[in-house]
Amino acid sequence: MDIGHLPKNILDKICNLGGTEKQLRCKECKKITKQVSITYGEMFPDDDSIPGHILLAVNNYNPGVTLTLGIPFVCTECGKMKLDGGLISTVMNKHTRAY
Repeated sequence: MDIGHLPKNILDKICNLGGTEKQLRCKECKKITKQVSITYGEMFPDDDSIPGHILLAVNNYNPGVTLTLGIPFVCTECGKMKLDGGLISTVMNKHTRAY
């Protein structure tokens, strides 16, 4: 790891800013695919409530949420969402549906 990228890597881990690309295994495609991180607000696009949008926006900058749940990623091939990098990501991924 390049030491120059260390601050960005730490920020990516504790804040969910969206747009990060990773190669992850997709359960739907059953292979390694390119996946792009999304914000917590993009996880629930049908939530039109203002308190819901505020809560989800705040959670993008809450390290406790990011480190516990993980960062949401969407497969670029099938659209399946998964959480990655959190303490309970594996448990939460069992309960997600297609984005």
